[in-house]
Amino acid sequence: MLRITTNTTSNGTLQLVLAGRIGAEEVTLLESEIDQALLQSATLMLNLDGVQFIDVAGFDLIKQWDSKQVRLCGGSAFITMMLKREGLTGGISDMPRP
Repeated sequence: MLRITTNTTSNGTLQLVLAGRIGAEEVTLLESEIDQALLQSATLMLNLDGVQFIDVAGFDLIKQWDSKQVRLCGGSAFITMMLKREGLTGGISDMPRP
């Protein structure tokens, strides 16, 4: 299960705050939300602070967006380690959170 909340950071960046898991069942929902958000903003921040698990389908989706229009921030030490292991360090950012 994945919960997605939309916020705007102090510098005006549109941010999707994710909580739960990003697995095969959640990929379609997340992809749809990202597509919708990118219609509103040229860049998007995915806040991973509430994400506890990402499976292969989730990593594949994130790889699709990493470092282009979508940036990553937050995430536990475990999630950050897994992102780096998957080669997803380019999109990780310390941009301010709301």
